[in-house]
Amino acid sequence: MDKKKMEYGKQFHCSFDTFENPKEFDILTLYQCGEMSCEQGFIVADHKQLCYEISCFIGGEGYNYRDEQKYSVKEGDIFINIPGDNHKIVSSDTAPLRFLYMGWIFTDQVAEHLLPIVEFFEKPLENPLMQDRLGISFYLSKLISEFYNGTDFSEEMVNSYVFQILCLLYRTWQIPGYPAGPSRKGNRVGGTVYRVIQYVDNNIFDIENVGTICRDLCYSSSYLSRVFHARTGMTLQHYLNEKKIESAAELIENGGLSITEIAEKLHFDSVQSFSRIFKRVAGISPSHYARNLEEQRD
Repeated sequence: MDKKKMEYGKQFHCSFDTFENPKEFDILTLYQCGEMSCEQGFIVADHKQLCYEISCFIGGEGYNYRDEQKYSVKEGDIFINIPGDNHKIVSSDTAPLRFLYMGWIFTDQVAEHLLPIVEFFEKPLENPLMQDRLGISFYLSKLISEFYNGTDFSEEMVNSYVFQILCLLYRTWQIPGYPAGPSRKGNRVGGTVYRVIQYVDNNIFDIENVGTICRDLCYSSSYLSRVFHARTGMTLQHYLNEKKIESAAELIENGGLSITEIAEKLHFDSVQSFSRIFKRVAGISPSHYARNLEEQRD
């Protein structure tokens, strides 16, 4: 094994391991969660699973090993490993791999109506690999974010996220025909647009681009863009830009962050791109906007 890859092959690794002090929640004891972005060819070393673990692959491609079996994985896949598995993840030699993960065991006392979830995990899985058609990665990213940024009521939020993740895992494997999103017939199209607007408004700092919205809400880009434009008269990209610039203006008004930091916080490709879009939406550049605020305060 290439030692350099083992030591330096991670682009980043945000990990919350609680094996020494596990977190107790209603249905499970949480041992770990996190996000890892691997360089090409990186190997997450072979190890024995001590708990249940899900891996949500959100970028790139590679391989997930369960005992001696090798599974090809790519963006949009989700994999379940169970206690006792020999587990290894390998990033492709041609593309980096990025994934979210969560590890847990179930509590001894589980409410009777939740036993089907526990029983599902305890049965041997013929196919541990599925597509994340119900947006599990969205809730897992929220859980990780809660550990990273959480404040008041964080424990309640984490408990809610882990419960939703387990329910969606059960539905993914046990109810294959369960719909990936709201019905797209008749007047539910308006509901789809409202769902997008609510998502953008509530998650503006987590959205990188239109692709993020489509992925997390489980719609194709072509469908969502077409419906949004038909109902609102503007493109989804235009709406996203407007909401990002609204948030940017608030951050400038609050102070404390540079123009570069604000551009990064809102996931613009560059400061130049941020300034160009800010001027297009607001009519002036972000630096000019900041100077105007300073003059008004003086």
